[in-house]
This record gives sequence, C-alpha cells and structure tokens, in this order.
Amino acid sequence: MGLGIMIWWGLKEIFSDRRFLLSVIIGMLISLFTIPLLMDAVGRFKEGNLLSALPISEKMVKIAVVGEHPLIAELENNSMVEVVRTDEATALELLKEGKVHGVFIVNSTSGSFIGRGIPLSNLAESAVKDAVDKFFRKDSKPLFNLQSDLGLEELLRSLLAPFLMLTPLFIWSLPIIQSVAYERENKVVEVIFASPTRRAEVLASKVLSNLIFAMVLGAVWMLLVPFFGLHFSNSLGVYIILVSMALLVIVMNALVSSIASNANEATLASSISSTIIITLFFSIAILKVFPATEMAAKLSPATYIAEQVSGEATPFPFNLMLVMYIISATAFLLALSAFSTEAFAFSLKPGLNQLYEGMLEILHSKMKAAFAMGFVAFSITLPVELVAIGLTFFIIGPSAFLLLLSATAAEEGLKAVALNVLKPKKLNEGAALGALVGLAFGISESLLLAPVLELMILVRIVPILVHTVCSSIVGAGYAKKYFALSIILAILLHMSYNLYLIRQAMGMQ
Repeated sequence: MGLGIMIWWGLKEIFSDRRFLLSVIIGMLISLFTIPLLMDAVGRFKEGNLLSALPISEKMVKIAVVGEHPLIAELENNSMVEVVRTDEATALELLKEGKVHGVFIVNSTSGSFIGRGIPLSNLAESAVKDAVDKFFRKDSKPLFNLQSDLGLEELLRSLLAPFLMLTPLFIWSLPIIQSVAYERENKVVEVIFASPTRRAEVLASKVLSNLIFAMVLGAVWMLLVPFFGLHFSNSLGVYIILVSMALLVIVMNALVSSIASNANEATLASSISSTIIITLFFSIAILKVFPATEMAAKLSPATYIAEQVSGEATPFPFNLMLVMYIISATAFLLALSAFSTEAFAFSLKPGLNQLYEGMLEILHSKMKAAFAMGFVAFSITLPVELVAIGLTFFIIGPSAFLLLLSATAAEEGLKAVALNVLKPKKLNEGAALGALVGLAFGISESLLLAPVLELMILVRIVPILVHTVCSSIVGAGYAKKYFALSIILAILLHMSYNLYLIRQAMGMQ
C-alpha cells in the first residue's frame, strides 16, 4: 500500500466520522461568536487610563516633563519614578526613541500627557499607582487630559488574537489519537505491520492525513474570522503559523499516543501536551508587555499573530518556523521509535532511554543517531529549561547566576542522556559522538536565538562550537568512566561562555 493511498484512506476515515465533524463545527461556531464578545469587552478599556500607557523600566516608570508644576518635586523623590526635565522637542524625541515611557507637558495648574501606547500589566499598574497618583490627581479629580489613551485596548486585542486563533487546534489534532492509540489498543496496527508496508510510512500517513484535515479547517477558519472582528495585516503569514502549530501539536499527539498504553491514557496525555504547547507559546508572547523582556517575546509564533492584529510591520519569523519544524521532525522520530521498534515495544518500563534506543534501531548508525539525538535533546530542553528557570526564580529568587546555572545544567544534562544511551567505549568514539550531539543542539539553538539577539558572529558560530566541545568532553568522559565529572566540567565551561556573552550584550568589559 503506497503512502498516497494510506493518506487518502486516513482522510476518508476522518471525514466520514460525522460525530467528530459535528463537534468540530460546533466548536468553531462557539469560538467565532465568542470573538466579538471578547473584542467588545476589550474595547471598554479605552477610556482614559494613564497607567495603561506606561511600561515597566528599570525604575518602573521614566517620564519626561516639560514645564513646571508644584508637585513635580514630590514625584522626583519617589523611588519608582524617574523624571527627566527637558524641552518639548527633546522630550518628544526621547519618546520616539523609546528612552522614556511618557511625556508630561504641564503648567502651574494643568497639563497633557503623551504616551507610547504600550500598557502595563495589571500587576505593574497596581505597583506604580501609588507612585504617580499624587501627581496627576488632586481632590479626586484628574489634573491632566487622559481620554485619548488606547494603548491597553490595542495590547489586549493583540494578545487575545493568538489565543483565539490557536484554540481550535485542540479539536483539529484529535484524529491522530484515534488513528494511533485506538488501532494499537485494538490490534489493528499489528495487522498493518504484517503487510510489506514500511512502518515509517504508516505513521507518516496518519500524521499527514491529520495535517491535511487541519489545513482545510485552517483555511476555512482564516476566511471566517474577519467577519467576526479579527483582521490581520498578513493573513497568509498567520495561516502558515497556524498550520505549523497544527503540525507540531499533531506530531506531539502522535508521540504521546505511541507511548500511551491505551486510548484513554493517550487522550489525556494528548490534551495535556497540547495545552502545554499552546500555553507556553502564548505565555512567551505576553512578555511583549514589558520592555525588559520584549525581545524574548519574539521566540513565540503567537507574537507574530499578535503583531498582525496590532498592525505592526514585522517580518515573517522564518527562523522560528524552521525551529518548529525541527522540533516536529524530532517528535516524529521519537514517535516512530515508540510506534515501531522492539527497543520500546518489549521494554517492561519504557521511558526516554528506550526512545533513544529505538532511534538507534531505526537509523542503524551511532553517528546518525548521535546527530539526531542532539535535535531531540534541544526539543526536550526548551520546556525543561523554562521549568528549571521558573522554579529557581520563585523558590530562590532572581539570582542571575542561579538562573543561568539551572538553564545550563538542563542543556548539558539532557545532552548527556543521549550519550548515556549511545554508550561509547573508546575515547575517540565518545568525543566524536558527543561532538555530533552538541553540533545538532547548537545549530537548533542558534537558529532560534540568533535573529533575536542580533549578535551574528557570537550567536551563530561560537555557541555551536561551545555546545560541540562541551558534549565532546562529556562523551569522552563517559568512555573513560568519568561521566559525572565530565558533565560538571561541561556545565562550568558552558556557564563561563554564557556569562561572557551576557557581558558583551550589555556592553560590559
């Protein structure tokens, strides 16, 4: 049976399931009619809110003041507000360059405010309220004209957009669960495997048929949402993002369905993994609210959707899409390792090691497997790293050293798992396998981060070499029975480079 025929058969099964299609239609209709309700609610934030136009800076709020007012001195003494006294032309130039968050043009009794239109979060708003309240209010009456501030409305619209656009993916990616988990549970897959068909083609046909289904629904979705209040500057770019996210969720569902012992467990695990993926990208996009983390928001495809709603002229994130495809490909390879290899199928307690062993079984070469494992290690590192950083931040505090240490330990630790599975016997073999793992990891990381950090030489070349050298040390250490010591050495070396990179980025000598 050819791949094309299997894809056609998979599509026929999906479109013939009337109950599923009915649930898809109802879900999409509910989402469509929710859009105008949410947009209307967001529109109520547009009435005069000074705080919604002020983002966070190192000193919470930085304001340029033109003119004199009796309460300016009191504002200058506040530890959370930095006041810059200047003339009007200079103040407006500072605002344009993003060096201040707002401009007050005042006289002895009144004044006006010009903001950047980048709002604070609710938490930040409450934090600075006391700092500025005495300045712009007197006897419970506003001293300044604040009725033209639309910053909060625009931001909320842009943050809602990716959430509303990506939510249907939960339903669109469900057929892969039935196609994999239910067929495994009912022994249908064993019948398929008894035929001459390659197992990789079987899994690929299931993924591709579900992807085509999602692409059709995505096109319908993109045609409908403008009639309900969502308009995009680049609809084609948003559609590509939507389809790419669908591919990622579908392949992850294929992976958890291949690992799960039964269909119910697969459905639960797929729901959890899909929620984590979409929530993670959406949470990263919210970092755009704060100037200090605005750059990090570019690491989320949801940010691009948000920018298309707000009308920003932003380039399509090709590097981010490429990284998503790398993650999808490695997830497919892991799914295939669990779906069709003896290493996973006959293990009493299958886990990550068995998935790696299955990959080795599929690729028939330690060198190929080592390179592939580097991409897998990178894909797994992203969520692990975020959890490690989050726990460090909330349990210990914002210690730059410990945050950096937790991230570096997660990276080197997961690369070491791959080497522990490969089990090199000789020094040269260990160094070579480790270098391949680190090379693939470094390439993935550089593709993701380089256009964001804009440090071309340092980010594109040197980090790849650092990952390659560190993993090579771990591989050699494993071969010489110094595995733990080599991991510690790799972490320290990697940490030293990261500290150097941060100092360079901050302009420190």
